[in-house]
Amino acid sequence: MKRKLIVIAAIATALVLLFALAYAQTPGQQRMKVTDKLNLTDEQINSLKDIQYNFQKAVIGLRADLQSSRLELRHLMMQENANQKEIANLVDKIGETQKKLLKQRVDRNLAMKSILTPEQFQKFMQMRGDRMEGGMMGGGRGERMKGMSGRGQNFHKNRSMRSGFCPFGNGSGI
Repeated sequence: MKRKLIVIAAIATALVLLFALAYAQTPGQQRMKVTDKLNLTDEQINSLKDIQYNFQKAVIGLRADLQSSRLELRHLMMQENANQKEIANLVDKIGETQKKLLKQRVDRNLAMKSILTPEQFQKFMQMRGDRMEGGMMGGGRGERMKGMSGRGQNFHKNRSMRSGFCPFGNGSGI
């Protein structure tokens, strides 16, 4: 009886892994689909890769600062005698960092817009919207998080919207 259960469990695991591999898309495959759909030239692809590289390089420190400030804020808020002035300063710092991150995303999008034709940019934005709603990639974060309750669902949904989809880098966003 135990042997049958082990065999069934092994077969089920193998099937799950097989389907996961069959439906998995690497960032390179994703990039190819987008570049094909937008009919990008090699020059456009290289320019967009450079834009994404510079963007990611610029936001690494900002994301680290934001994460550190949020951690510090949680720590201060948990203290029995929280210092309101320190907390207010930290909230201001978090706001400034978020502002800098938003400016970086806007600058990246404007740089992308200058490289793409108006039709390509419109199609890209449409594809990006479809992805965030679960269309292009077979379910965006918001769709995958359906059924979850509380902060988790909204956090991941909002995170997906904030990150800004750029298929020309390594897939990471903010």
